[in-house]
Amino acid sequence: MVRVIRHRAQHVFGSVLVVLVLATVGWSYTEQVPNETTWSRAQFTGLMIVIAWGMWLVVKTRVVVGEDGITVVNWFTRYSIPWGRLRSVAIEPQVTFLLDNGGRVRPAIGDPVLYERVLGGPVGSILGARSGRGGAGEVVRRLDLELVKLGLVVGIFGVADVVLAVVRG
Repeated sequence: MVRVIRHRAQHVFGSVLVVLVLATVGWSYTEQVPNETTWSRAQFTGLMIVIAWGMWLVVKTRVVVGEDGITVVNWFTRYSIPWGRLRSVAIEPQVTFLLDNGGRVRPAIGDPVLYERVLGGPVGSILGARSGRGGAGEVVRRLDLELVKLGLVVGIFGVADVVLAVVRG
């Protein structure tokens, strides 16, 4: 069974903030601001999109405990850790995954109480019991900046800027 560990309140609150920031940008297209230029609108839109993207990087953090291993999604990176490569789980004071090659992976979500609530018991013993089992594939670390979503939002508002510039003259 797959379990997702995340700060629910942070996730909901952050998601609402992202939507509100993007809605503010959308609403600003309906209002005519005195002395507004296409360049000033583009600057405002760009700033708000960067703020929303930064908030989304924080909101998306999670740890997924699956059948094949653990996936840790931090602000900028994503780790895939097969069970066979996990040596143990330490709590120092936050949850840290210790790998068989001596490496450490510290999730952005490190509160042991949250893990215990989702997993139903002490995190060290529950995840530690699975460590070393299963395939010993490679631990994969990759940059995860959500650039496709960022590009999509920039593209949508970029087209809206061009359309608005043409319509308003």
